Amino acid sequence: MTTTTATADLRAQNLFKFDRHVALITGGASGLGEMAAQAFVQNGAKVFIASRKESELKGVAQRLNALGPGTCEYIVADLKDKAGCESLAAEVKKRTAVLTVLINNSGATWGAPADDFPEHGWDKIMALNVKAIFYLTMALVPLLEKSAAAVENQPSRVINIASVAGLLTTDPTVTEEGGLSVVGHGAYSCMESASISERSSPEWVTG
Repeated sequence: MTTTTATADLRAQNLFKFDRHVALITGGASGLGEMAAQAFVQNGAKVFIASRKESELKGVAQRLNALGPGTCEYIVADLKDKAGCESLAAEVKKRTAVLTVLINNSGATWGAPADDFPEHGWDKIMALNVKAIFYLTMALVPLLEKSAAAVENQPSRVINIASVAGLLTTDPTVTEEGGLSVVGHGAYSCMESASISERSSPEWVTG
């Protein structure tokens, strides 16, 4: 009797094939987002990168397309509110019928003392670092689910990039009570904790 193991292709290049993936990476014009986009493109995936600054997006897309063998397209997007998230999702749906990976990487910081943190600064980082993750993911769930159903044993993935600042740490910069002593770090940590909590809740989100 032939076993599943005997007929399976367990080579690394098959187990970790990227050429069947289509990914959207927010904040893809720099930093971790750009690095993730390059990894996908160099392994054969089709990638969409999104950010606010078209000049940076264009430069990254050109560089990654020159590397290949995958491809990279860019979409100018501002995820500061629900409308911006839904607009990005709509543009993605115009350009592709398949989306297997969503990487929520966009983020913002705001340096200010915790006891005098401006409300507009709090609203900005919460909108981009927490609310945008939820609204964009929800807008793309139908496409992610459709893409997962089209390929056997290949679920779609939602990956949220968060900071270790959202976790309790033994770093010397914290107080004995566990609160961050770095001025302006407390509000950022609260936001990152919210992002991590949101990431951990839906069963179809991969952390």
